[in-house]
Amino acid sequence: MRRFLLLALTAASAHGKKAVIGFDIGTESVRAGLFDAQSGELLATKSHPHETRFPQPGYAEQSPSDWWAGMGEACRAVVQECADVDVVAICLAATSCTVVACGEDGAPLRDCLLWMDQRAAAESDEILRLGDGDAALNVNAQGKGPISAEWMLPKALWLKKHEPEIYAAANVICECQDWLNHKCTDTWVAGGCNVATRWHCDGKAACEEVENGRFGGRPSELLRRCGLEALEEKWPRTCVAMGQPAGALTAAAAAHLGLKENTPVSQGGADAFVGLVGLGTATRGGVGVITGSSSLHLAVAPAPPKGPPRGAPGVWGPYRGAPLADLAMSEGGQSTTGAALQWARRIFGDASFDDLEAEASKLPVGAEGCAALETFQGARTPETDPKARGALYGLTLKHGRGHVWRALLEATALGTRASVDALTQNGPKEDLALSGGATRSKLWLQMHADACGRDVVIIGESAEAPLLGCAVLASALAGVHPTISEAVEAMVRPARRIKPDADAAKAFDALYDRVYRHGFSALKPLSHRTSTEATAASDDRRGVVAASLLAADAGHLGDAADAVLHAGADWLHVDIFDGSKASNGALSSMGPQTVKALRRRLPDAYLDVHVGCRDPSAVVETLLADGCSSGLTFQFESCASLDAAKALAGEIRQGGCDVGICLAPETPISAITSLLDAGLVDMVDVLAVAPGRGGQSFDGAAALPKLRALREKYPGLRLQVDGGIDATTAPDAVEAGADVLVAGSYIFRAGDAAEAVAALREAFPSETSPREKRWPWQR
Repeated sequence: MRRFLLLALTAASAHGKKAVIGFDIGTESVRAGLFDAQSGELLATKSHPHETRFPQPGYAEQSPSDWWAGMGEACRAVVQECADVDVVAICLAATSCTVVACGEDGAPLRDCLLWMDQRAAAESDEILRLGDGDAALNVNAQGKGPISAEWMLPKALWLKKHEPEIYAAANVICECQDWLNHKCTDTWVAGGCNVATRWHCDGKAACEEVENGRFGGRPSELLRRCGLEALEEKWPRTCVAMGQPAGALTAAAAAHLGLKENTPVSQGGADAFVGLVGLGTATRGGVGVITGSSSLHLAVAPAPPKGPPRGAPGVWGPYRGAPLADLAMSEGGQSTTGAALQWARRIFGDASFDDLEAEASKLPVGAEGCAALETFQGARTPETDPKARGALYGLTLKHGRGHVWRALLEATALGTRASVDALTQNGPKEDLALSGGATRSKLWLQMHADACGRDVVIIGESAEAPLLGCAVLASALAGVHPTISEAVEAMVRPARRIKPDADAAKAFDALYDRVYRHGFSALKPLSHRTSTEATAASDDRRGVVAASLLAADAGHLGDAADAVLHAGADWLHVDIFDGSKASNGALSSMGPQTVKALRRRLPDAYLDVHVGCRDPSAVVETLLADGCSSGLTFQFESCASLDAAKALAGEIRQGGCDVGICLAPETPISAITSLLDAGLVDMVDVLAVAPGRGGQSFDGAAALPKLRALREKYPGLRLQVDGGIDATTAPDAVEAGADVLVAGSYIFRAGDAAEAVAALREAFPSETSPREKRWPWQR
């Protein structure tokens, strides 16, 4: 059949119309679109689904072989439907940043880390700290960050730290698109748009300059600071700008796709950025909104002669050399839009979109008090928060599925407004050129216009904007049109315009300030706690090394804290002692003002604050008012009664901090069982020394039995051990059930803090540990 099809295509080349094929490798499927290369008319489109796996909360993976199989199925189907055409070029758009680690033969060594995967959140924070001041980070809100956990460097660093065998064995670490281009052409090339937007490279220099036999514009100094020097050798050595030749189909690839050998392959890019070409905004200007499982919001300007340009707070970019070589692009986005609606539809028993839209259309703006947040997989813009979670709130017994559906539609539209406003700052309200799934819903389109206060423009086949963008790029490469701009003018045609409704826009203004923005801020502490608890409950929970600042140089506390985080510590442990009985008369130099100063110095650090004071409630009240702590642990013995301890735990949780309770060696765990059974506590700090003074020896007889008993009864609880922890005592504590090790003297008085932290981390099990050495609750 393939031989017959190839013969038919060869014959068609002499008399058939010229056509191009675009591929969109999305989150849920591979789509192939066959277009008239001259007019841009869509002749045929087919899709083939693939599976996404979520092995842990925040993780998302796919099998690269599924993409290649789907490309073959979809491509052969569109060619069979239009056998009288001559396919003169193809182009690929794909999710970004979807990272693939490959062996020397190009075969993936593991499933990819999908674009939406958030496992590298800690690594993204680490890169921002280590790279402070590096010009390559200017694209991250003027260097202030954050860096998205989705990007290339955090994922590569996660692989190095958590799967070192895979990282070491990887001959190539690249993107989904790079891997598929290699399958097509047997050539490794990186994409200029991708390296500019997701690899911290200067995209224009990457495509125009060569340094030491590798593409230019690389962030070599940033990679060195982060310990990722080897990544430079694992990236493809050549980089090609969007629209330029990436190679030609090999005989094997042509047979798989049902096309001719040596068919040219145009370099594409991330699906949304190729979609800008399909919307026309890449060459005509404006703001592009690409909707799908997630949404991206994009604005372009001419590339400056030298880069990288300075960006703005709350958005990413401008990226020099993206999406096209002569442009600079800025972006905002939402991690979950269409995916949130798909989730709701599944919850409603696969109800039809038409029925749900009909029910939602009957309701007023605001869904009669039912409100939602669309941040199911974290937030992107204007605040990047991988620990954000979706929400439905304001529910009453009156509310039905139409209310929930409308609330989710409104949340996605309001999230677009937040992102676009941050992206465009105080500039003119340009039209939104919108594409993707939202174009199929009249209600959703109108909501975007009303919520954003902007005209929404639909461009031709804009529901297939990435496919059309691929077609434009392929057509220009094949010479059907002399340039990309001329191909856009011939193939991308305006269709319709949706204007805001004045009354609805006013209602959305009120909803935006009163409900959406307030809801995100109010629910943020609960989202963070939920995220932490879900991660802590997973089987391969990561152990935590907390550096106790009690042993640090008090005169240079900020420098010491910064240094120990750079040395690899996960948390900073802050002891506040007032000389009372609760701390055995010890008085520390640290108080709420210390915590406040540390938060200003280290905005992303986890501050684990232990309050051992006569009146813990007063200190906790001050700490909560300042909003500077991550976790608050109070000394149980300082509470006047069990009810007072319960009230204090509730106050901490209400204030948005993780709740910890600390037990002195002489206090039995039976004293706090009722708090633990009620779910009022996130962590128990089991002291292995008398509270108050550093440098004491570890008392295993007091601490280890408590740890074992607590772990057996409460397997998902965080258990911290504090006092006398070093490389010798840490393994016993972990074996008994501790997953947070607090060490002061051992770390700060070591010759090399990084070596001390690494030695403590060795006590924790790894995913590859033999069963007898895993966490007690895994055995």
